Amino acid sequence: MHRTLKYCHLYRLETPVHHDFARTKQTGIKLQHLDDLSQPRFMQKPTGYVIFRASLSDDPKGRELAEWLKTAPPNNVTAIHIEAMVADARRIQNLVGLVQGTQEMFVKGSVFEKLSFPAKQEIVRAFRNLDTTLMTSSRMADDAGLRGNSEAVKGALEGIQSTLNAACAAVETPVLTQLGQGDFQEAYKNEVVASTGTSAAISLCQMYHGIYSSPEKKEISRDLVIVPAKKERIETGTIDGSTVIVETYQYEEDPSTSRPYEETLEQVQKMASILCHPKASTLHVLPCLGFYHKKVEHSFGVAFRAPPYFNPEKKPITLLSLYSKEKRVALSHRICLAAKLAAALDGFHTVGWFHKGFRSENVMFLPMEAPRNNISAEPVDIAPTFVAQQGSIDISNPYLFGFEYMRMQDAGTNLEADDSLERDLYRHPDRWGKPKVRFEKAHDVYALVNLNRK
Repeated sequence: MHRTLKYCHLYRLETPVHHDFARTKQTGIKLQHLDDLSQPRFMQKPTGYVIFRASLSDDPKGRELAEWLKTAPPNNVTAIHIEAMVADARRIQNLVGLVQGTQEMFVKGSVFEKLSFPAKQEIVRAFRNLDTTLMTSSRMADDAGLRGNSEAVKGALEGIQSTLNAACAAVETPVLTQLGQGDFQEAYKNEVVASTGTSAAISLCQMYHGIYSSPEKKEISRDLVIVPAKKERIETGTIDGSTVIVETYQYEEDPSTSRPYEETLEQVQKMASILCHPKASTLHVLPCLGFYHKKVEHSFGVAFRAPPYFNPEKKPITLLSLYSKEKRVALSHRICLAAKLAAALDGFHTVGWFHKGFRSENVMFLPMEAPRNNISAEPVDIAPTFVAQQGSIDISNPYLFGFEYMRMQDAGTNLEADDSLERDLYRHPDRWGKPKVRFEKAHDVYALVNLNRK
């Protein structure tokens, strides 16, 4: 998926809405509910899903490329996704002139001046690769013989997406790891930082390190949440009619108040704020809606928005249970999963976030319904591509849970004892029982290696 969209129209569609973006922009006319629901162009989209449409009205070349890509996309790739991806890629392509050498982007006083020479070289290489990919794809779009060619479109989509992600990562990683907190305020003003979605990653990093906290309260009224009476750690429910996936965390009651300890409540509030913050899809964390207090059960529930086409009739599947259910899994699927988990953990560590619970019971797969096209020619399915399908799940599309023990890199630790043999399978020996050392990045990596040995 693309990183962070800029300059796009953003709407949450709970009911069918007639949206004429160009007319709305020019006249300021408010969006109106659609009375005639039979029009296929305005059919109802999955409830609770955020639909966005990037405007390409001022970019003829980008619009032509997007229109060609929409002539034969895979069934589960939407026109909206294509337009958003092309808009992001074209915006970065327009900045290629800044990285053709070192005279402009890396001049003295620039926020990029402090980056290492290899990091600067990688940024130049990644931006040039994206530029080359877009130019090649544009030439293909001009070829009338390739209109509607599914193989050509699929190859172009994959090429643009991969080089777009690489260009964003080439900027984001060194900015977060090589610049100091004092440089971030200046980085926010940089056009390259903004265009690659790095500004969102910076704010996430600052939240992790306590530089600022979200002013919004993330607590949800318990009355709005409907979940089964079963007391399982991961449950499917609804909030205001929208499907959610809820993870439950038990707590010890303060005997003097019959409520959770103040430190526990602060930890949950901080955890919810961080999980609710926008983040790259490569972290494989579902969008968080907040938390609610289950007083009778002495627990908190953290609610995540279910992805489009999630099948609520089936339970989420942990990697732990998959080990016993699926005796044979293609090696290519296993490699794909390992790569996704490694990339996710690297993303966590880049912003200084320790997971501390990286094990198979906290890696989830969500059963999906088969994508269905409507009667219009435009694809509207928003389910993720089934790259490594195993029944109703995609092995390459895991979601991470188990943030109970997440901790910022410079935060303190109580070195609490835990004698669980099941959890010790993923722990470094120095962390068995009463930990002998503070938690480090290497301990998360150790867990990742053991997880992929299964």
